[in-house]
Amino acid sequence: MSWDDLEGTGIRTSASELDTRRFGFPVARLTVGRDTTDAQAAQHVVDDLERLAPAVTVARWPADRVGLAGELVRRGLQVLPADTLVYWAGEVADVPSGGEPGPVSLADAPALAPAVEELVAATFADYPTHYLASPDFPPDLVLAGYVEWAGRTAREHPEDVLLQLVDGVPAAVATTARVDGGRGVEVLLAGTHPDHRGRGVYRALLAGVLARAGADGAQRVVISTQASNTAVQRVWCTLGLRPVSAWTTVHLRRG
Repeated sequence: MSWDDLEGTGIRTSASELDTRRFGFPVARLTVGRDTTDAQAAQHVVDDLERLAPAVTVARWPADRVGLAGELVRRGLQVLPADTLVYWAGEVADVPSGGEPGPVSLADAPALAPAVEELVAATFADYPTHYLASPDFPPDLVLAGYVEWAGRTAREHPEDVLLQLVDGVPAAVATTARVDGGRGVEVLLAGTHPDHRGRGVYRALLAGVLARAGADGAQRVVISTQASNTAVQRVWCTLGLRPVSAWTTVHLRRG
């Protein structure tokens, strides 16, 4: 779910074709905005799930809606806590320069395309994604989903993939997308190969993403991670980003 998906209003529920195909059972995705009461939202969710009949629904709502889970349980749904997703953002003009050599765009270095999926496979092998909260989602298939997502972006939008090199070898990767009607850039995936962590490679990558966003006319950059992933959030602080939003993620099942 992207920044644009989460920042809308109302309740949006849809079948997830990609997850359904990957995991072999019906999966839906759902977001709840801020313009309903918890009771209204819960009844809307129940009605949507009756209509779609998914086995599991990945649901997100603003983290301050602490009463919504209880309303869903009272209506017969099983609610499995999965994570808290935190968003950070910064104005491009306020971002300090990184100082280190920046990343290269895959569009300018197409020979590096095979490294994208390899990097994501290594980087996200131990990532605490919300999927792992449920035994329904096998970890190997979860990781395959991240690899497939990155590979698809590399093939279809190589200009949205940046690679940080160390001694000429790809050591970190970021995928991005335009949001907010083109005014912002969202970092969708970003990470460093385990062999290169703790050496400033990730910071150099993100500084380059921010610099490129500004050069391409964006005004703001947004990025997200699980609340428990404090290491990357400390890096974001050094680049002038600040927390702007928090979202609860749960997995829903009908009783």
